[in-house]
Amino acid sequence: MSQVVRITLPPRYIERSIVKVRVRPLGCFLNLEEQKAFLNLIRKGVKKALINGKMVELTSTAQDIEENMILVPDISYDVPKKLMSMIPSNTPVFLDFGNILQKTLIALQVTGQVALIGEKGVGKNHLCLAIAQEFSLPVYDISGSRNLTEYDLLGHYEMMGGKTKWVYGLLPMWCKYGGLLILDELSLARSSVLARIHSTFDFRRYLVVKEHRNERIERHPHAFAIVTLNPPRGEYLGTQHLNIAFLDRFQVITIPESSFEEKRRIIKMRSNLNDEEFTEGLIEIAEKINSEYKQGNLHDFVSLRNLIDCCNLIANGISKKDAVEICIINRFTDEEERSRVEEVCSILME
Repeated sequence: MSQVVRITLPPRYIERSIVKVRVRPLGCFLNLEEQKAFLNLIRKGVKKALINGKMVELTSTAQDIEENMILVPDISYDVPKKLMSMIPSNTPVFLDFGNILQKTLIALQVTGQVALIGEKGVGKNHLCLAIAQEFSLPVYDISGSRNLTEYDLLGHYEMMGGKTKWVYGLLPMWCKYGGLLILDELSLARSSVLARIHSTFDFRRYLVVKEHRNERIERHPHAFAIVTLNPPRGEYLGTQHLNIAFLDRFQVITIPESSFEEKRRIIKMRSNLNDEEFTEGLIEIAEKINSEYKQGNLHDFVSLRNLIDCCNLIANGISKKDAVEICIINRFTDEEERSRVEEVCSILME
């Protein structure tokens, strides 16, 4: 089987759209011109191509590619040099099974902001970083908590060389220079803090920093924002419903749990473990545990992230028994729940 290779080609701003090819081993972004040239290569029977310095095996047929193409907007822009280090790299390929990427990009282009809601481990932050990497967007990452203050977001004065100097927070920097703002688990933040930034996310599209001479900062046309949220339930300690007035400013996209086959493909791509029988068994026990969770018999569930970590631990020398205990069983501290989970996992160890 040929190795999966990621091809990266810069967009040419043709009609502000590029084409995303969702076929293995490609998973690449092509503009309309490059797409036509690429399809012609495959139709001519070319088996290999050197793209961006990498020799790539072209194992997909032209029909495969044409049937799996989707149009996505180009949200890239000329990033200031001083922010280049904030552009993510080495982000794993995001396998997009439900056109979540397309929906998110279109919503970002139209409104500039999106809320992603889904269980832990479904890939909310992964999607954010994949978008930032693909379109070379600097990332401003803010994690919500009850301790988050207006000063954390907007900035503060500091003593420098015997003088007080204003230091901007991430939000004003994002407004000034553009990029992707990731507001992670903002439902943990206090409503009074969110109220300070309402104007940034509605029709006004500006930020007022009253602490710094009442400065008004217009939002950059390429300042995109994504809020990531877990469902507001008891197992997410401290989580509450996000302020309705704030959430109303965002388009809401739900990321569903992956199917068995989708999990298998993701684990295969994201882990170094070459043991399909064990991987499939691991997914099966995770689904049994998660079924118990949905019935209210367990306080927690097993995420896809836990499964990937388990496989990578095994690939790096930890025994299967220990890896399953570390990544799955130890998540359940209640004695009765732990015993139930151990019983389910024992099937995999036989």
